[in-house]
Amino acid sequence: MFDPLLEQDPWIQELRAQDRAKSREEGIVEGELRSTRSILLNIVKKRFPSLASIAEAKTPQLDKPAVLSVLIEQISLAADENVARNVLEPPTPS
Repeated sequence: MFDPLLEQDPWIQELRAQDRAKSREEGIVEGELRSTRSILLNIVKKRFPSLASIAEAKTPQLDKPAVLSVLIEQISLAADENVARNVLEPPTPS
C-alpha cells in the first residue's frame, strides 16, 4: 500500500541513486585491483618464476591499486631475483 508512495519519494530516490553509484564505484575499484594483481603476478612469473609463489601469497593482501602499481614498477625494474625478492618480502629490521 505504501510502496508506490515510497518509490516516488525524492529522498528515497536519492538514497537509491547513491547506493547505485557507490556499488558502481566499488565494482570499478575491485576490477582495477583484479587487473593490477594479475599484471603483477604475470610479470613476476615471467621474470622471476621462482618468486611466483611469494607473489601469489602477497598480492591478495594488497588492496590499494596505487601500491600494486608501485610494486609492478619495482619488479619490472628489478636488476635480479634478490632485488625482486626484497620488493615482495622486505627484510624485517632486527
